Amino acid sequence: MLFRTIVLLAFLPLAACQPDMLRTGAQGGEQVSYSIFYSQGQHVEDLVAAGDFAAAAQVFADHPAFFGPERRTRHKAALKAAADGLLATLGPELDAAHADLTELDRVAANPGRWSEVRAALARAQEVLARYDAVALLALPEHAAPRASDLRALHADLNARMVQGAPDAFVAFDPAAEPGFFAAYPVPLDAAPVVRAALDGGLRARLESATPAVLSRFAAGLVAAGAVPVDGESEISGLLVRAHARASGAPDGSLRATMAGLAGLKAAGLTPQKVDGLRVGFVQATSQTLLRAGQIEFPAEIAVDLPFEAKKVELDGAFDSGADDYLVVFDVAVARANRRVGGMESVVSRRQVGTRQEANPDYEMARIGVQNAQMSYQQAQMQASMNSFRPQSSPFGAFLSGLGDMVAQARAREGIGEAMQRLRDTPQTLVVPVFGEYEFRRAQVDGSRAMTVNYYVIDRKAGTYVKSSFDVTETQRFRVNYGIDGNDPDRERHAADGQTEKEVVDWETGPMKMPMSALVEHYLQQQGRAQKLPSLVALRDELLRDKNTALARFETTRIQDSRTTDARMESVVQIFTGSGSLGSGFYVAPDLVLTNHHVVGDKKIVELKLSTGLESFGRVEAFDARIDLALVRVQSRGKPVRIFDGQRLDLGAQVEIIGHPRGFSFSVTRGVVSAVRTMGMGGRTMGKPVRQIQVDAASFHGNSGGPIFLGDSVVGVLTWGPPGTEGLSFGSHYSEVLEWLREKNIQVVTSR
Repeated sequence: MLFRTIVLLAFLPLAACQPDMLRTGAQGGEQVSYSIFYSQGQHVEDLVAAGDFAAAAQVFADHPAFFGPERRTRHKAALKAAADGLLATLGPELDAAHADLTELDRVAANPGRWSEVRAALARAQEVLARYDAVALLALPEHAAPRASDLRALHADLNARMVQGAPDAFVAFDPAAEPGFFAAYPVPLDAAPVVRAALDGGLRARLESATPAVLSRFAAGLVAAGAVPVDGESEISGLLVRAHARASGAPDGSLRATMAGLAGLKAAGLTPQKVDGLRVGFVQATSQTLLRAGQIEFPAEIAVDLPFEAKKVELDGAFDSGADDYLVVFDVAVARANRRVGGMESVVSRRQVGTRQEANPDYEMARIGVQNAQMSYQQAQMQASMNSFRPQSSPFGAFLSGLGDMVAQARAREGIGEAMQRLRDTPQTLVVPVFGEYEFRRAQVDGSRAMTVNYYVIDRKAGTYVKSSFDVTETQRFRVNYGIDGNDPDRERHAADGQTEKEVVDWETGPMKMPMSALVEHYLQQQGRAQKLPSLVALRDELLRDKNTALARFETTRIQDSRTTDARMESVVQIFTGSGSLGSGFYVAPDLVLTNHHVVGDKKIVELKLSTGLESFGRVEAFDARIDLALVRVQSRGKPVRIFDGQRLDLGAQVEIIGHPRGFSFSVTRGVVSAVRTMGMGGRTMGKPVRQIQVDAASFHGNSGGPIFLGDSVVGVLTWGPPGTEGLSFGSHYSEVLEWLREKNIQVVTSR
């Protein structure tokens, strides 16, 4: 009995102090363990006795579960002493902060005292924060009335400062440093304050401010994020009008507005629109020059200034007074040019066929069937062995037999599944076969130049300026030609560059003229402004200038000899990249006919048109017997007319157009000497070919060129016996028509 009592007494402290057994406190840097013999309340009493009120308050804060209502009552005296000890320090600070705010409350509207108000508010907030950090002082019985008074005064003063901010902003010097929002004692939601101030009298003050004052004012708003969403245009307008006043220019003039925009930029403002300036644009480019090809691409005005700008029609534009300024621009010259260099061959692969190979999965499926069959045989053997094995009871024999039946059934099911997998697995696989090929990658340097004549009419001033300026633009492209459709990497190749279409779209697309550049050029020429006699007279002057430009274009245009022969537009020069060259001609807008021996085994060839434009083509079809080939070209051309008469008279005068020995776009003349049926090139490849014999001179470079009878093609120049001149042969037009019709090519004939 004594032993049981001793054991029980030994465990009493553990049972009594279980909730706090593992809790510790710190005293003098040492860890304090709490138990039934030493609790948190006793710890607080010891700390109070030692005068360490802050540590006592910290023990109270660290153990809220211990200091419930009952224990707070038990240790009331110690807790009260700790609170009084803390208030002995915080109380004077609360009193001082309250006194400061009470005094400054009377002068808070004076900007000269704002720094003191801000400091007093910050000190009060700091003292209240330290007071609120003491959990012991949050108890009603320990709270300091001065803290409540200070809190109320702080909140009231802060609220009144926020409420009075718009009026204070109106009265504040907009040029003062630092700005209003940096100087004001309390933080503000700046944009609503600015909007309220503008509506409350600030706008009237700013209307008479200087550009320098307004620039500093605007920069301060931008830095503080205080520009209202709906106020940027208004503030920008104030600054623009200030520049107009300072420059002496009439309000709403382009010069004053541009000066104001420079001030906006310096201040950091980027308004979408500045009120008070309307500009109309008129496109007056000559349609004759457009048709003549002098204007190769259109022009567009890129409105990069915050003006109210719109495009208006020429008809009626001079009679309407809706716009402050009217800008009439006339594109005199717009030319695009390209240089193709850096040509390289890129080796890739394309699918050229397929082959069959054994499927390894089929062999695995067959082995699976064999394994399943072996498993079934093993199940049968096991069942046979079990049937001869003595059993302990009839029921045991029954269970053994049932297990053997299940095992055999599963094995049979496995055979069926294996057989189905074998049936579903093909014995061979179709594998693609790839072969190498080459496509071309070119570096294309494009350039565009445009000359613009313009007229700027200032309706308010009653003046106009006419001048011209040039705009240039360059761009570099990497263009792939001849990527095969069966190339598995075609998308990757295409992504590494641009297409010919993208280059053409850039060459023919509109060139954008920045509105800012046009206005700046106009301002530089404003000293040449002329008095506007009348809008009707100006319209007549515009027409005279346009007619003068057209006359100058016609008189100065060099008449290229090849353009006087319309047939040249259909002929091309063909290069194969191996040093050889030949001729060809359009039989459809995107198809060129030439000799097979000119293109050889090349898939991609280079071409040059009579206009000087260079392009590429893909060989789409050929017939070696009649020595003809078709090339699909990216640059479209004018198809020829092919003779389709019943008879070709001997002695009829014909002309060959081609590039003999590299002398491009040359014409030689002769007569039809004979019509013969024989092997092409003196060789027989099956059925003989009908050919035209002519005595016109032809050389290397003429092959594939057209033989013209008037404006109709009667043959394709093909060959001549070595060492002879004046003896040439070409495929007869009947052979050409028959082959093209087999290819479903629609051609223009002489009938």
